Amino acid sequence: MLLCELGQSQAVVDGLIAGFDHKTPKVVLSAVDTLFMVVSSFGVRTVRPNAILSALPGLLEKPQNNVREFAKQLLVELARWLGVDTIGSTVLGRLRAASKKDVESLLAEVRFFLADNSRSLSLVFRFTPYIIGGMH
Repeated sequence: MLLCELGQSQAVVDGLIAGFDHKTPKVVLSAVDTLFMVVSSFGVRTVRPNAILSALPGLLEKPQNNVREFAKQLLVELARWLGVDTIGSTVLGRLRAASKKDVESLLAEVRFFLADNSRSLSLVFRFTPYIIGGMH
């Protein structure tokens, strides 16, 4: 979370998405859960959702039920930030029929509202002189 506050959210997202392909379900589950926390805390203004949206259909097709459930929670959180139409057009076209039916019913329940990030990026401004090297 601190790396996201310091403006390195894309590196965090890339690292977590790399964990989606791990063979151990616990690692995949932790990566999805952490990504959910990052998106819900900082929002899509800080975290670019393109890579997440392209990796999400693979998560929804995983054989482990708990990974699919956490992926659905991540999908709902992204729908809160981006809108149901954006998620539907991006994700639904790449799913199997059975998964598509589940996701469509889940998205039908989501109400779009302007979500707000719960964490600020004030640390970036507070530590900028130290990062740049101006103060020692």
